[in-house]
Amino acid sequence: MTSVKNRFIFRYILILVLFILSIVLLSYGFIKKEYISVNYSENNSINYKVYLNKNNYFNTPYLEENRTYIANLINYLDIDFHYNLKLSEKINGDYTYSVIAKVKANKANGEKGNYWTKDYVLVQPKKMNLTNKDVLSINENVKVDYNKYNDVLNSFKKEYGIVPEGLLDVVLNVESTGKGEVFTEPVDISSNLSLSIPLLEKAVEANISKNAKSNNNTITMIDRSYASYHKISGIAGLLLLLTSVLIFISTMLNKKKFNEENIFDVTLEKILSSHDSIIANVSTLPDISDMKLIEVTEFSELIDVYNEVRMPINYYNSKAGEEAIFIIVNDNMAWRFILDKNSLENHKDYSSDQSNEVSHKIENVNVNNENKENNENNETKLGFTNRFKFDIDNTLTNLKMARLKDSEDEKK
Repeated sequence: MTSVKNRFIFRYILILVLFILSIVLLSYGFIKKEYISVNYSENNSINYKVYLNKNNYFNTPYLEENRTYIANLINYLDIDFHYNLKLSEKINGDYTYSVIAKVKANKANGEKGNYWTKDYVLVQPKKMNLTNKDVLSINENVKVDYNKYNDVLNSFKKEYGIVPEGLLDVVLNVESTGKGEVFTEPVDISSNLSLSIPLLEKAVEANISKNAKSNNNTITMIDRSYASYHKISGIAGLLLLLTSVLIFISTMLNKKKFNEENIFDVTLEKILSSHDSIIANVSTLPDISDMKLIEVTEFSELIDVYNEVRMPINYYNSKAGEEAIFIIVNDNMAWRFILDKNSLENHKDYSSDQSNEVSHKIENVNVNNENKENNENNETKLGFTNRFKFDIDNTLTNLKMARLKDSEDEKK
């Protein structure tokens, strides 16, 4: 019996270990992810020259950056965009860039808002391929006809009778999408470089502004090189979880079968373990030949007797694995219950319901005994009070009789 219990305990431990291990593997396979960081830096710049119309005042065909320019003398702007991207990992993919001119009629005098905007394509989108590279470079030159866009905005101004703040933005848009060997997601990088030129001004001063900031950024994504390990871990976790469930079901079925096949040992152990405090193991049965013997058919009835007489239940294993005898002896009476293997196998009914009933009765023993002792104490206290009252009444009666006798003697 002990070896069988040990086998069941081993199975329970095995199920628990497999279940915990499956949870760990499932967590690693479907929840925990390994991440990789891709660092990239952008080194950008814009250079421009303002080419002039023929005039009698300037000896050079163009003026350098950061000067004040007379709008009527401007012929066109020669602009060079330089875009350089450096990645920490080599990628394969595509990048696309284009250059557009945005003519804007904004609200004047510092008010926020825009009346009108129109885009003009200066460089159609160009698509290029990246093959196992970590560097991307774009150098694009555009020539912007300043007077063309200034005239467009002048026409807008005259037609609608408003005085907007004119602006010409020349923008290089860059979009790149790449994939790496260990990336699970594409590396998408978008950037733009812009040059803003005032319109509708008599003199274009040195407020031509450039937006060509250099950036350093990091993109974090799942590391694809660990994807196969995660998949294997997830599958292994599912298999272990399924194995633990199957072992658990098998264990429960085997335990049920074992209990049915060994109903005597199981029932006896349940009785002894549940009621150890009131059962005494004896090597020989007490002599009950001169006593009145009462046979009880259920162990729960023997518990009822114990609750009444408060005498221990003697247990004797008469036939190991086949028969056990339980006896309560009080004065000249004896109550006996015989646990018999054959009877149990023919009536496999002594189980949970009856055992629970017995256990409930055992739990009530102490409560009943405590109540009984309390009742006895109350009766004792009540008797003492009555005797005390009786003694006082007798004393008062004797005093009255003594005073009456003294009064009669005085009269005589």
